[in-house]
Amino acid sequence: MKLQLSTIAQVLDTNLQGENCWIESVSTDSRSCGHGDLFVALKGEDFDGHDFIRQAQDKGVAGIVLSQDEGLNSTSDENLNNSSGEDLTHSSGEASVSILKVNDTLQALGKIAAYWHEQCESKTIAITGSVGKTTVKEMLAEMLSAKVKTCVTQGNFNNAIGLPLTLFKENIDDEVAVLELGANAPGEISQLCQISKPQVGIITQIASAHLSGFGTIKGVSKAKCELFEALDKDGIAIINIDSDCVSDMEQSASHCRKLTVSETNSKADIWAEDINLNDAGTRFTCCGLSGRFVVNLALAGRHNVMNALLALAGVNALGFDVKALSKNLEQMKDINGRMVRHRLATGTVIIDDSYNANPASVNAAIDYLSSKNERTILVLGDMAELGENTQQLHRQCGLYAKGNNINQLYTLGVLSEQASLVFGENSRHYREKSDLVKTLQSELKAETIILIKGSRSAKMEEVITELLRNNEKNTNEKNNEFSDSKEYH
Repeated sequence: MKLQLSTIAQVLDTNLQGENCWIESVSTDSRSCGHGDLFVALKGEDFDGHDFIRQAQDKGVAGIVLSQDEGLNSTSDENLNNSSGEDLTHSSGEASVSILKVNDTLQALGKIAAYWHEQCESKTIAITGSVGKTTVKEMLAEMLSAKVKTCVTQGNFNNAIGLPLTLFKENIDDEVAVLELGANAPGEISQLCQISKPQVGIITQIASAHLSGFGTIKGVSKAKCELFEALDKDGIAIINIDSDCVSDMEQSASHCRKLTVSETNSKADIWAEDINLNDAGTRFTCCGLSGRFVVNLALAGRHNVMNALLALAGVNALGFDVKALSKNLEQMKDINGRMVRHRLATGTVIIDDSYNANPASVNAAIDYLSSKNERTILVLGDMAELGENTQQLHRQCGLYAKGNNINQLYTLGVLSEQASLVFGENSRHYREKSDLVKTLQSELKAETIILIKGSRSAKMEEVITELLRNNEKNTNEKNNEFSDSKEYH
């Protein structure tokens, strides 16, 4: 899709200085912007895009959105000059690169994205929640992309910067936009909804996450429910009635249509029966609006039953054949950092669930481990952004692991030590990753499952990478020893 800079100027309620060019893409990164792009100079705590205007101009951008307080002849002259050292304006006063000045470049980015998205006219489904939102998003994408052209949030591009960048990838022929909305403070989901204007909303689950920003579970609930409040009367709110905060969700969706989902409660519009869990994945019968049909998931873990039900409800809400599209879940690939299995030559299974962690997702991981017959080891890094109850919540996870017969608990960091203390015997705490890895190397035995989890800040994926690297090295050395020991006659 193309937009003229004059149109963007109208959207931003500002004047266009310079040529009225067409732009096909919007960028906030001077390293990746290209010829004909619109560069938006964002300001953050640790960066200022205005420092890179010169680089963006050298890349041939068609226009630049900058803050009102960044004059073309201000103290940022060095960065506002082009590659030849000349000012961005000609002697006539006309800009050599088109300029749009605004009060807030981040707000401008959102306004442009909202207009861009509106022109595409795609059906929009938005997903938020404390846990499971990325998995639900990927399940929706797996099913819908087999039927229609779809714009999908990539990675964790789910905030005030990431959402607009996702929408700028949307094309005029896309029929559905599947958008993940993230937040760590009140009001952020509402702002994202002003940009994306979803017709269908899903709240996966409300739990103790980002409490440093939300304060309490009630605060988390109120913030997540901003999604349902943003729907119009014809919108559809998909509600997980198994959630402790179901009353908050129902109240926030009182003005619109509702579709309820439960793992086992047949009073819901969609629920599951005959749940069967195995290492290869999950099988269950989906019951409700579309009758009864068997769903085979390529993802392990009972928590993925609810994730799948929510995604199936989303497909239904968008008006597609749920039973037909559910078949695509059988081919769904592992999602990076979320219950990814690695089987070693020793017979050990390492499960990479390192993408992120909060008490709810840790408990789900413990539930998965406790269902196994092998020796189970939970490796837990610090859980971040839990506010004033951080120590208590870590202790609760340790007690939950102990109460569910996890054989061994290893913790890493500072906060997670509380989990080890309450777990007691068969637990050890580490401050250094290298020491933890050395211990885990001795645990790589047959009939053993090691699940590794922690918040992004804990970087538990580094533990997994090191274990897999050492295992590959040891395997190669043993193979070489075997090869060298052969006798030839």
